[in-house]
Amino acid sequence: MDGNIKYVTIHLRQASTVEDNIELFARSSIRSTSLSLSRPYGPGSAEVASELSSALSIPSRKHLAALQAVMELHLWSLQVPLHLSMALAAIFRRLENLSFSHCELHHLSRHAWQRLKQLSCLKLRGTVKSAGGSTDASAQPRLGGLQFIRGLTTLKLDTVKVVNSSLAACTQLTRLGGPSAFPGLSQLTQLCRVRIHKISSLSNVAALTSLPHLAHLKLDFWVSSDQLGSSQRFMFPSLERLELWEVKASYLAAMDCPQLQHMEIGIDFDRATPGLVVDSALGLRACADGILHHCNFVELTRSPDVTLTAMLEALAPWQPSAAALSSTRWGMGLRLDNEKQISASHLELLPTGLHNLTFTGCTLLPGALHPVATRLTQLRVLNLQDASDCSAEDLQLLACQSVQGRRLTVHLDRSSEDEFASSLQGLSDMAGRWSGRPGPRFEASYFVPGVKL
Repeated sequence: MDGNIKYVTIHLRQASTVEDNIELFARSSIRSTSLSLSRPYGPGSAEVASELSSALSIPSRKHLAALQAVMELHLWSLQVPLHLSMALAAIFRRLENLSFSHCELHHLSRHAWQRLKQLSCLKLRGTVKSAGGSTDASAQPRLGGLQFIRGLTTLKLDTVKVVNSSLAACTQLTRLGGPSAFPGLSQLTQLCRVRIHKISSLSNVAALTSLPHLAHLKLDFWVSSDQLGSSQRFMFPSLERLELWEVKASYLAAMDCPQLQHMEIGIDFDRATPGLVVDSALGLRACADGILHHCNFVELTRSPDVTLTAMLEALAPWQPSAAALSSTRWGMGLRLDNEKQISASHLELLPTGLHNLTFTGCTLLPGALHPVATRLTQLRVLNLQDASDCSAEDLQLLACQSVQGRRLTVHLDRSSEDEFASSLQGLSDMAGRWSGRPGPRFEASYFVPGVKL
């Protein structure tokens, strides 16, 4: 085997082969710094854990070198009782990064983790149980004592509950990811990077604004209107990067981030995202004049009391900064979802600098694409996604008259027939031969715009 392999994954498929798998890795010439131990979902996890603990307890001295070279250990879909945690800590003494994914952890595991003197990063995703206890979510014990892991600077919690006082005492943390905000967050004054799944009160937002070194903030859900209030403003003096799963325009306009360089809103194509919810045209206008300059791609969803015309008029001043545009090869992008009456007058309101325009589940009225063919001269990608309805005549017009020429690619809905896309491409090619300038490309495919690269 190649001794220079950096990453190794050992699949522990059944208890009877665990010891052989560990011994094979230990006897090899591999000195990997990153090791993953995983098993398929299903019964037998306790037996695998027992065999793994036994295998790690009896390695010969000559086999220790391979195991102790590991600095990153990832466990997947394993039951991790306390005796296994102790065995891991005894063998993998140089660990800097320890990760559990879909694992069942013992609530006293920190007694093992605190023995890892070089441990700086701990990622926990799974369930917690006491000896012989239930893993039912409502009855799960909480992990405690994390503050005794002295070198810990990065902590990521996903579905794992931790004693709040223990978490608040981890004052050395510089990175934190957790399912929700908690009392004592303001005590973690060294935090530079925070990801929170849920904010439950206005005091949580105030705690975030009090963190003097906070440079990167990611919120998976935003606070509700009764928690914020209409006149409250929030100052994030050090924030350079902001990622939001969803935010109302009026709330985003209330954020002051003088050091902000980059912002993302709702860009997650594995699941539907509300993105920027326009609850107020005035709020959106304030964003377009200010904070949205740090965002290269915007997904808009409007409240029923805001018209499409008012929303697009408010968006008109938006122009991403050079720093925002440099973060992606897709350029300046806009996505509209489930709009059923889009006309040419609406597209006339769009910023002329758009490079990427996506309609998802929309209905475009006859003639709606005329501004695309004549006005949006910088457009490179037009996406008609998920049953977005557009007339064949408009697409033919685009094939013949697009000012962008070959720079424009039109992605039709995945339900479109290849023959239709081919006919449009033929029309575009013919128009290009007549004019001496190649026309747009047409593809019947599913294309994901704005994806982070």
